[in-house]
Amino acid sequence: MLIKIDETAIQYIEEHYESLNLQSSEIKSLDNIAKSFYEGYHTISASLEVLEFLTKLDLLEYKSKRVYSYLLSKFTFLPAYEDFCTDYIIVKSSDVIFRKVENDNKCIFEVPLRYFTDFMSAGPTILLSEDISDCIFYEKLAAKYIEENRQRLNINLCFDHVPGNGGGSYRVYKHKVEAGRITLAIADSDKTYPEDNIGDTLLKLNTTYNLYKDNKVTNLIALNVREKENLIAPSLYLMCTNSGSKESLNKLLKIEVSSEFSTLLKYIDLKDGIKAKALKGNENRKKYLESLFKEFSDLVACSYEEIDDQDDEFPIMEGIGRGFESFLSDVLDRGLEKKLEEKQKIAQKFSIPEEVMKELESSITIKSQLFNHLPNYLEEEWQSLCQKIISWGCCAHPVA
Repeated sequence: MLIKIDETAIQYIEEHYESLNLQSSEIKSLDNIAKSFYEGYHTISASLEVLEFLTKLDLLEYKSKRVYSYLLSKFTFLPAYEDFCTDYIIVKSSDVIFRKVENDNKCIFEVPLRYFTDFMSAGPTILLSEDISDCIFYEKLAAKYIEENRQRLNINLCFDHVPGNGGGSYRVYKHKVEAGRITLAIADSDKTYPEDNIGDTLLKLNTTYNLYKDNKVTNLIALNVREKENLIAPSLYLMCTNSGSKESLNKLLKIEVSSEFSTLLKYIDLKDGIKAKALKGNENRKKYLESLFKEFSDLVACSYEEIDDQDDEFPIMEGIGRGFESFLSDVLDRGLEKKLEEKQKIAQKFSIPEEVMKELESSITIKSQLFNHLPNYLEEEWQSLCQKIISWGCCAHPVA
């Protein structure tokens, strides 16, 4: 995360210099902030005057002064972090109280200088989600965004992945925040239509977040889709070589290309599909999907009028199964490239249909500019999510 050292922090040091020593909370905090940069956990910004002061502050450890000297040499590049990051920390005088300033999409945490006295409070940002694969997905998605915008984002990411294990996520979240860790939590909304109630996991996380949001550096992102699987469009799932249910995905593609109905894909249960019991007795949910039955009848196994007549376990629409894992390995990792390399080796001895090779090459080309191939209904979701994740995980290269 970006930690900006404010002029008031240095003014405090100057005013109280005679009473400070190597063990003072303020000096420890400045050492810990420097160490967080040195270890590649966070990045630091400050004015020219602040950096010049810190390079000469004899109470600091040698490594700390070396970090601040390094930052001074890179001073002209530091404002770029502040321009990009939506959320960051400003370290102010020890006289101030913790304050969170929110404006539009920005969230700035103003903290007293002694906030980082304990080194773990300056440790890697905790990225907490329901499952470890969720954490990996979010970081890889943000890393892909950086890769495609490297000309303006010379940023690395550093996170400490923490799985919440489903319904118990709020307990893990509470523990990490109370331990003073910088913590970003991301959770599915579990909404089945836009006005639906949020799920129990997010509800408990939100209650916990409200307890600490005004005195701890933490944030909770509620996905603006049902679950993480809904962040991936059918066309992107179809890029995966091991993607099952290609027939279902090709049908879902018809919804994706429909400007009128594509947002349905944000709330449909793509993973497990739709069973009759999910709609029976829930008129709002059923009404929201009415257009699915009317406009895309080949996707569903019964008519809208027949829903209530079906057994609870009747599969109205098939899901895509483990498509998420395939997207993670093939598109956000090097799965597609590895498969192309394997087939190229095989092709030296055996005949492989040309269309197979071309399909793989086409997918790799699309993958190289993934954010330019997003359907309209997901563009804002990906952009805002990645910007938040990068803001909380941004770091510089460790100092050699």
